[in-house]
Amino acid sequence: MSPETQESGPFASHIFAGVLLDFDGTIIDSTEAIIENWKRIGNELGIDHHEILRTSHGRRSIDVLQQLDPTKANWEYVSEMESQIPTLSKTPAVEIPGARNLLESLAKFHIPHAIVTSGTKALLSGWLNVLQLPQPQHVTVAEDVTLGKPDPEGYRKGKEKILAGRVNDDNGSKDVLVVEDAPAGIRAGKAANCKVLAVATTHSVDVLKRAGADWVVRDLRVFITGATGYVGGQTAVTLIAAHPEYDVVALVRDQEQADKLKSRFPNISTVLGTLDDDAVLKEEAAKADVVLQTASSDHVPAVNSLLSGLANGNGRGRYIHISGTGVLNDMSTGPGNPTSKIYDDVKDIHEIINLPAEALHRNVDDAVITGGMRLNVPTAIVCPPTIYGVGEGPIKKRSMQVPFLTEAILNRGKGFTVGKGENLWDYCHVSDVAKAFLVLTEEALKPNGGSATWGPEGYYFAEAGEFSWKGVSEKVTQIAHEKGKLAAADIEPLAVEDALKFHPWAPVLWGGNCRSRASRLRALGWKPEGPSLWEAIPSIVEFEIRALGFLGGSQFQAFNPLVFSVNASEATIFAALARLLLITSHPPSSTQITRLLSHGEHVHPCLESRTGSS
Repeated sequence: MSPETQESGPFASHIFAGVLLDFDGTIIDSTEAIIENWKRIGNELGIDHHEILRTSHGRRSIDVLQQLDPTKANWEYVSEMESQIPTLSKTPAVEIPGARNLLESLAKFHIPHAIVTSGTKALLSGWLNVLQLPQPQHVTVAEDVTLGKPDPEGYRKGKEKILAGRVNDDNGSKDVLVVEDAPAGIRAGKAANCKVLAVATTHSVDVLKRAGADWVVRDLRVFITGATGYVGGQTAVTLIAAHPEYDVVALVRDQEQADKLKSRFPNISTVLGTLDDDAVLKEEAAKADVVLQTASSDHVPAVNSLLSGLANGNGRGRYIHISGTGVLNDMSTGPGNPTSKIYDDVKDIHEIINLPAEALHRNVDDAVITGGMRLNVPTAIVCPPTIYGVGEGPIKKRSMQVPFLTEAILNRGKGFTVGKGENLWDYCHVSDVAKAFLVLTEEALKPNGGSATWGPEGYYFAEAGEFSWKGVSEKVTQIAHEKGKLAAADIEPLAVEDALKFHPWAPVLWGGNCRSRASRLRALGWKPEGPSLWEAIPSIVEFEIRALGFLGGSQFQAFNPLVFSVNASEATIFAALARLLLITSHPPSSTQITRLLSHGEHVHPCLESRTGSS
């Protein structure tokens, strides 16, 4: 969590006799279950449940009912009502990330502690059992006090329990720390003569400060676009596994995507919108400590919106953007021929940030750099090369370049290269690309951005090795032949116009050179550990064979070759299509495709869904 301080200065140390923990909003989040409960009660009483919720958080149900319907303000009714919440709720509570470890550590190190809650004994024990959380040393529940929060009685009783074991310890501290999330609880803790640490899980930092908290901490918030995609999905898996305490918010297109993410990541939050929703992007970026833009490497308006939001946020936000080594794509020696130039992201940084404006992704990278400088938002750009491997994200799991080549070879019935195929690219497993985002996120959340480089020189390549497309084609063809899917294991070089018959962006995908060295990431401790490309190719071939229906019973429709009549005058059409499809995670509309391919004979119906996979 991130501390909020009102002024800078030397760190002060405090010694406490023990800890008093509020429960709902501090240890668990039962918001949806509580809403269900008060909605039911509101319907019974003919009262809008929204009116009830405005004043109910942090207060005892019996006190709320005393105002709504005094006839129900008795412990028999309240206990029965609250005993049903943990077991009957359609949306069960979730533990606040890190809360379980806190309770376990308090018990392990014999630190005196108690839970002081406005809930009944039945509600507390119900949630502890349902969530299988450690039992606290002491508890003070709603039935134990005459008045609920903001009255200090509950915290006074909890404090007495903590100090009871220290009566003979004259040298020990008599101070007790209260951990709270609600203004009423903060006021109760202060009135009980305790120091109060407030957590910003249910209220804003400003509200908690005004309530009198001695310290306020809030979750480190990461806003991610593209969590439903290939790289973004893997990044979400990696980030949440490493840091369950982060408050991760994901942009999703619709409720169906939101439900899939929530099913995989119960603690993730979602917001509906697209990269074109300026207001949504600005609002979420303003609330974030880190923005991860993994949805698209070619959406300038989204870059502008996200940077603008960060600039109007807490003043510490940092922006991490996905690009690609396609920005280096070099066909100066002709398609299929190698080049000698290797770009090191430290040694060659000035050459990299001054690449030609027409280079792939360059206009967007420039928007990131110039926008970050203008708005004083620290930025970093991650440039992966050929990415491969089955993604672990909840929705999209397929990469592009090698699967597309495999698909083309299987459809053609024979292996091929663009030209000689001696051109060179780098590779990186999708899990290692995700680790690059993890490393930079961790650095971003350190004071002053940690050891990472931010701004114009914050370019980060991510490569684990190098390959020739001829080598990949030979490997794919050999495996497909051994599986009986190709008649022969030999490959042949194709001229560009022939390669275009099997994929409209064949020269861009398989004909150029993209050679890089990830010195900057390695200096931060990043180390690629995923399977090599050569180890992964057999599973890629197997997947594409199944996807194309060669094994029978496949749920996938065969992806037949696209057929085009290509001549020199249409070169710009294919360049435009390659740019539109290769570098965006948003599939083009049928109108866009038709406009770009006005000379094409047909567009395969699977084009949109297949190209949106990475």
